[in-house]
Amino acid sequence: MEQLKTEISLQISSLCVNPSTNRPYPPSMIQKALDEIGFSVRTDKSGKSQALEGIRKLVESKVIPIQRARMRLRISTTGGGKEGKKVREKLVEAKVLGEILEEDFGEEYELVDVTCGIWANCRLLWLIQESIEVFRIL
Repeated sequence: MEQLKTEISLQISSLCVNPSTNRPYPPSMIQKALDEIGFSVRTDKSGKSQALEGIRKLVESKVIPIQRARMRLRISTTGGGKEGKKVREKLVEAKVLGEILEEDFGEEYELVDVTCGIWANCRLLWLIQESIEVFRIL
């Protein structure tokens, strides 16, 4: 049970930040906050699903200011700006893009995006992978 509590706290710590500092909370602070809101660990559920549930409850309770960390996504394509525009259109259609930091329609299209929860939309990126040469989380 203690090992599962630790796993949940570690996952929340790696997925979330203090919005005023943009720095992660230490797992010990996450654990104290979870205890304070009465979050109970269940052995019949995975640590990851309980971590996501814990994040929701921490946000709702406002015991500590917490939000999901933002990820940077860099996409580069071969085929120049024409192919890049197709990729960008597909990403816009699927509502995957957040705040675009850089975009270059030169010989190779490159886009750097800051987004939250991109993992849920990675399946879309696999649908357009024939156009994508490089895909990485920064």
